[in-house]
Amino acid sequence: QSRLKAMEAKLQGVQSRLKAKEKTEQRVEADLRARCAELEGRLAEAEGALAQADGSSTGPNQAPEGPSSLLGSPRRGHESARSNPSVSTASAAADAGSLVTLRSEYNALKEEFAHFRELSASMLEAKDAEVSRLLQEAANIRLQPRAAGVGVGGAAVDTTAANGGALQRANSDMEAKLLQLAAVQSTRDEELAGARREAMEAIAEMREYELDAERNALQCSVLKDEIRALRRAAELERMGKEVTDMEYLKCTIVKLLETGEFEALLPVVATLLKMSPEEVKRIRTAYETAAAGGVPPAGAA
Repeated sequence: QSRLKAMEAKLQGVQSRLKAKEKTEQRVEADLRARCAELEGRLAEAEGALAQADGSSTGPNQAPEGPSSLLGSPRRGHESARSNPSVSTASAAADAGSLVTLRSEYNALKEEFAHFRELSASMLEAKDAEVSRLLQEAANIRLQPRAAGVGVGGAAVDTTAANGGALQRANSDMEAKLLQLAAVQSTRDEELAGARREAMEAIAEMREYELDAERNALQCSVLKDEIRALRRAAELERMGKEVTDMEYLKCTIVKLLETGEFEALLPVVATLLKMSPEEVKRIRTAYETAAAGGVPPAGAA
């Protein structure tokens, strides 16, 4: 009788552990679902940020193009950079900064999904081991009355038969709990497998986004190099033009002083020095006044 009570108490302990295990698994599953929802939201935000970055790189009045088409026709970006180098430089710098931020977010999301997969796998292994152990323990408990009856003779068998109803009911409840737990476990396994598939698909999408970001960064680098080359060429051209203009101005003034050809050379000097019409008029009036008064203009002999 005491042995039967001990076995019943042991069965109740196993049932209690099963219930506690089920509650723990439900809580962990809820946490995993919440974490998965959070990661999906962050993925959606990252996708929106990438779409916005692609849209800003194509311009407000131009339909967005994919990264492959952007790299396939870099000449169009170069022509746009030539038309407005300062705007292109600011846009390229902004795009490069946003791409660096997105790349760091992608790496963080990768780590989160890797951690999610490892946690799911460890949970599955732990739950499988715990269920197997509890099943084996329940089977051992069911076999103990039979072994006790065979070992102690007819008296023990009679005692077991007298109390067999309670033990059978306990075993039936135990088997029902185990079947219910197995069904719940199967459903959770399917849900976790689906979550892993979704995580793998999300990782594949993030890899594509990362490749797009790298292509965009490459195009930004090409545009920056082109803008620097254009600026150097413009600076050299400006310096050459200034030297030429100064040389021409010097020759014109020397000729004016030597020959006194005021009417022919004044427009040239006014153009080179960028004189206003009022200034040209004042010089012309002063020259005519000097000529009328018999004072020869400077340089006239």
